[in-house]
Amino acid sequence: MHFVHRTAARLLVGAVTCAIVIGCFHPTWGQGAPAKARSTRAAGGADKSAPAVAAPVTPADPAAPVSHTTAAPAADTSVTTGSKAAPAEGSTSPAEGSAIPAATTTAPPAAAEAPAAPGTMKLPNDLKSLISICPSVRLRLEKDHRIRITEERYRNENRAHIYLYLAEQKLPYMVSLGWFIPGQQTIEQQTEKDKSASDAKKKSKKDKLATTHAEAQDLLNPISEKNKALVVIDELGLVLPNPGWEPTEKTYDKADWNSVIGFDKVCDNDLNNGEKEFADATKMVPVNPKFNNNLGAILASKGDYKEAFQCFSRAIRENNLYAGAYSNRALVSLAIGKPDAALEDAVMSLKLLPDFMPGRIAYGRALMETGRQSEALKVAQTLKAEAPTEWQPMLLLADAQLANKEYRESKATLTRLSVLNAGNADIVIKLAHANEKLGDLDEAIKQGKKATQLAPNDARTHITLGRLLDANRDGNAARLQFERALDLKPDQGLRKSAMGAILRILISSDKMPIADEFSKKWIKQFPDDAAVHYNRAWIASQIEGGSVQECIDGYRKAIELDPSLKSVHYNLGLVLLKAGKNTDALRELRAFVKALPEDSDSASARELIKKLE
Repeated sequence: MHFVHRTAARLLVGAVTCAIVIGCFHPTWGQGAPAKARSTRAAGGADKSAPAVAAPVTPADPAAPVSHTTAAPAADTSVTTGSKAAPAEGSTSPAEGSAIPAATTTAPPAAAEAPAAPGTMKLPNDLKSLISICPSVRLRLEKDHRIRITEERYRNENRAHIYLYLAEQKLPYMVSLGWFIPGQQTIEQQTEKDKSASDAKKKSKKDKLATTHAEAQDLLNPISEKNKALVVIDELGLVLPNPGWEPTEKTYDKADWNSVIGFDKVCDNDLNNGEKEFADATKMVPVNPKFNNNLGAILASKGDYKEAFQCFSRAIRENNLYAGAYSNRALVSLAIGKPDAALEDAVMSLKLLPDFMPGRIAYGRALMETGRQSEALKVAQTLKAEAPTEWQPMLLLADAQLANKEYRESKATLTRLSVLNAGNADIVIKLAHANEKLGDLDEAIKQGKKATQLAPNDARTHITLGRLLDANRDGNAARLQFERALDLKPDQGLRKSAMGAILRILISSDKMPIADEFSKKWIKQFPDDAAVHYNRAWIASQIEGGSVQECIDGYRKAIELDPSLKSVHYNLGLVLLKAGKNTDALRELRAFVKALPEDSDSASARELIKKLE
């Protein structure tokens, strides 16, 4: 029995998505600057009370009730100015623990209508449209088409949740800006602040933004009220400035401001500085669910799944109605190979927000990874029909088609994706897989080589090309690709796949001495890797004059490091039998049959047990 065959890593074609939440705002419209928050707090404080603003606006279209179904619902149609990314859901305050957030969707108008008459102000009749025409929001929408707006219940009132999700990532993690309400502020109040800036470059930028801001007022206000500006205020009382501006209030939540800066950094694709801002926010207020969610989304996008999982879990602990945090944690669970947990979180996310795109993507991928491929395909087809230009639904469809062995259809979907993003190595890897399954090995190898050119420092591309070259009976070239993958220090799963392939190629080529050298070297490099000990023990058992005790010790070490490797018991039983330790051998063989009764070696194990009893 060869461990290298048993432990060969399976090519994963699934992908996970998360989103980042910026915050929620609730609109109010008054004659003058918005009033201070009911509980004013100094910079860096943790007051959670919502701001008080004059003359609240009551949109004509209230939030619709949310369905409690656990099935994947219709596609998200939340506010966006483009199709680069899918929408994400918002969260509900823990204070309203019994409420389920409601989400409605509306496309933002290109521009607000001109006022009907002097002295009056004609505003959109729904919350999301009103929020979307605010200059500080509109400028962000125009800058990044991944940003979405949904109307939700937050602290027992309707608010506009603004967020984006990382649609271009393998998994769509969500980042939140906040939950907002609208208010009114004088232009002079902001332009006067800009004039006090000492940095000439910054001042130049702010003057340009002020012009844009002033122009926006012409769309909203009659001539007599050009000094009034539409603003939005988040759940912690912060008036959202235009991108590049500073807060207008003398006192504001410093941690919340760090989170806004982090969100804008993510919009600039500056994930490193975005992570720094979110980390600073969580240091100041460790229990804030929005800050934890946003930090987790960035960490997950960088592959730090352990820390990301903890961030999402803290966000959920502080707000158990935070649909975005549930979908983000589901995506992380998929990334670390826990599809059952992912499915549970994805279902909860959709129970809270049925139209939440990242939640639906997570749901479809969790179905796929739990063996429910046909259901996953239906989810993907529905999403694709509702959002035909969205990247993530198209990617989910391609993966579901591969999982359902619809290789020709998957190739067509992947070809379209490769046109939309010609430099995406993940898409090229999947195209290679589809071509291989269609019997076109030459085209598959061509795609594999292209993947290594696009991502030369990604171990997956070299493992893919190595596997294809091996299938084409070019063992030497394949081995070089697997060795290159190991040089890149991949994660344990990829490392196990590359090591197993190298040993198999060497053994099949009657190069056992070289295989012996590799297995000894890997023991020194990776002493805590169960697969390395397993393979070393097997190699030692095949070498003439090999140490039986070394084999026994190697298999026992593998079981100690990873008890889930049940097949080790069979190999260990055979070695113990060879060493004349029949009692120990009987115990290991029984453990193997009990753990894996349907394994191909179980019949042989039962025959040996009968002889030993």
